[in-house]
Amino acid sequence: MAALAILLLTTTVGLYQQIRWLAAQANQLNATAQELSRLVGDYETNAMPQLNRLFTDLQQFSQSHPDFARIMARYRVVTDTPTAAAPPVRPMAPAETPR
Repeated sequence: MAALAILLLTTTVGLYQQIRWLAAQANQLNATAQELSRLVGDYETNAMPQLNRLFTDLQQFSQSHPDFARIMARYRVVTDTPTAAAPPVRPMAPAETPR
């Protein structure tokens, strides 16, 4: 009977320790999720409009400078205004040249 009581007591203590550990991990994950949400919101409100403005300015610059227009054509930078569901505008990788 004493061995059973000791077994139950150690199992209870072990489960309590695991519950405390899981609760600490859940709190840490919630804090990380909130931080990531803040970072995404900051990107959407600050960085993305600046990048779109930069690409638009580069497109306008390339219209008056033919040397730069070749670079823009090579990298195919798209300056469409994204909708809420569309991914942000970013330059595409250069096309491979045939050998």
